[in-house]
Amino acid sequence: MKKIYIAGKITGDINFVAKFEKGKRNMQDMGYMVLCPTIIPYGFEYEDYMQICFAMIDVCKKVYFLKDWEQSPGATREYHYCKAKGYQMMFEEV
Repeated sequence: MKKIYIAGKITGDINFVAKFEKGKRNMQDMGYMVLCPTIIPYGFEYEDYMQICFAMIDVCKKVYFLKDWEQSPGATREYHYCKAKGYQMMFEEV
């Protein structure tokens, strides 16, 4: 099965869970098995979250960026990580 990771803004977005769920459903409808940062329990340090997210990206090797990703320092790091690794990227249409 195809795998994909979803990246987008979380911090400061009170509706991030619904936004990621919508992205997850869209990707599942396209036949993907989805990983996203919303499955990580609350309470880790920021860099711990990033390490876990990078590991999920390494498993998927393909990332779907939600339209607000550029407003997120973490998603921006994920973008550069993917670019450096040569992973495939898809972008939600604005």
